[in-house]
Amino acid sequence: MSYKKLIPLSVIAIFAVIGCQKVPNTSNSSTSVHSNYTSISIPDASSIPDPVNESDFVMTTKDGNFSKEGSIYTITRGGSYTLKGTLNGQILISAGDNDKVELSLEGATIEYDSDSPIKATRADKVFIKAKAETENLVKETRPIKQVEDKTVGEGVISASADLEIKGSGALVVVATFNNGIHTSKDLEVQNLTLNVSAPNNALKGNDSITIHSGNITLHSLYGEGMKTKNTDVSNKGNQRGNITINGGSIHVDTLYTGLSAAHNIVIDQLDNTLPINLNIKTGKKSTHYTPLVFDETISANGMVAENIVNIKGGNTAIISDDVAISAKYGDEFDNGRTGLGNVTIEGGIISISSDNDALRADNTLTVTGGSMSIISLTEGVEANHIRISGGTMHIFGTDDGINVSRKINEDPTMIVSGGFINVTVAAGDTDGIDSNGSFSQTGGVIVSRGSYGTPNAISTALEVEGTCSITGGTFIAFNGIESTPTTSGSIFKAFTSNPSARFRPGENYGILDVTSEAATNRFVPGNYTLAGQGLSVTFTNEYGYEEFVIYSAALVNSSAYSLKLNNTDILNWTQNGVNVAIN
Repeated sequence: MSYKKLIPLSVIAIFAVIGCQKVPNTSNSSTSVHSNYTSISIPDASSIPDPVNESDFVMTTKDGNFSKEGSIYTITRGGSYTLKGTLNGQILISAGDNDKVELSLEGATIEYDSDSPIKATRADKVFIKAKAETENLVKETRPIKQVEDKTVGEGVISASADLEIKGSGALVVVATFNNGIHTSKDLEVQNLTLNVSAPNNALKGNDSITIHSGNITLHSLYGEGMKTKNTDVSNKGNQRGNITINGGSIHVDTLYTGLSAAHNIVIDQLDNTLPINLNIKTGKKSTHYTPLVFDETISANGMVAENIVNIKGGNTAIISDDVAISAKYGDEFDNGRTGLGNVTIEGGIISISSDNDALRADNTLTVTGGSMSIISLTEGVEANHIRISGGTMHIFGTDDGINVSRKINEDPTMIVSGGFINVTVAAGDTDGIDSNGSFSQTGGVIVSRGSYGTPNAISTALEVEGTCSITGGTFIAFNGIESTPTTSGSIFKAFTSNPSARFRPGENYGILDVTSEAATNRFVPGNYTLAGQGLSVTFTNEYGYEEFVIYSAALVNSSAYSLKLNNTDILNWTQNGVNVAIN
């Protein structure tokens, strides 16, 4: 299976390849019984080479203890166990409560048709290690899960203990029953090459999932790529329910949600020598999609957390049918708290193509760094509160580019104090930035555009229902600003006007009647540079626009400025006074 990483493209190029269908935003339960999917063909291991050391199965140990009955090997004491060859049976771990058990797979194939091929019912922690330069396969042939049965394991590898999958070799896990790798406690993965396919969740750690490193490929038909469940606090004071990615090359391909965390999702590249490359494809973008299998009523999010999403670094690429990155507000956890609904972007490179919102925070979206390329078939960014102080954001939305909407019982607010924000919207009743509350800019650079080519549409670069102010930074608008901002003494303004084009009476400055034959596109598509004393901004217009407005603290009185299109001057003016009309 090969994957292509989503990289930032021009708005037109990406918009041409994404679909126009949307999946309703409802939740998917990982505990459901899959009675409607008995005829589905699960990805198998038919293309996987036999283990290089294939032979009659042998399990050895120097410090542990095990017994054998038929094809069932039962480990009864902590220690290290070496597994080689082919076993049509089960490795059952039933050790002491404080025992640590390590299984070293050294060219092993383990297959079972009645239960989990590797199952730990009792231990403190289980380590499964794929030895360097070996290929290992753990596979089941159980029929797909129809009813709840507590006597069998939920995954091909199933544990009631902390579970760590590691090594420098390769491990392939093929599920036909339910989950791929499942533990009721903490799940960790590091270093190895791991390929998991499952009808439900590829990786499920009820308490937590942590990816430290490795080359990981996850396929899920109608579950999640990764899923956590519990939200209480452990006896050691650790919050349960988190998904944490600190390194690794991770490919998630699922019909439904890629990462689903009962509490937090944190992507944090702790070690520069262990880069993060996270690629997620969901819904109709999944390689598993067929109309027979896909259920339109179930969410196909890229990643969703019931509390917060925090991205601090790495490369994240998401192609999703539903919301690409989402944090929910208000649900009560087992720890007594409720979901915060916050998304925080501190760094990294993020590329999104979504048939729904790209970034959605029920409460607050905070951006302090990073580089984002966002293509959305609804709002590019949506939150109750938006705080942007750094980073680079390129946003395209077929609805509003940035929508500040009331998602909780607090007045919506947007505050920009830094960073570079570049917003484009599709034709229609769409705004570059639409705040249903207040808008305030104290720094940073914003390039925002209204709709293009839509008759009778009141669509501008900025629409604000509450207070609107620009007291710092630079705001560049095409096709006007519906909400005239209040400004400080340091903000100067320059604008174009076309007397032959009709503007609607009674509206604020910049509402252009595009039905007028005289309303031609003065600013055609191309590469633009706005320059002069204290000011240098470059950007690309994908479409044509009529009006240009700039508010900026960087404009200097009595200084000359120019707007260039493909290195040719198309506007020149001298900033004489606070407001300058450009012919």
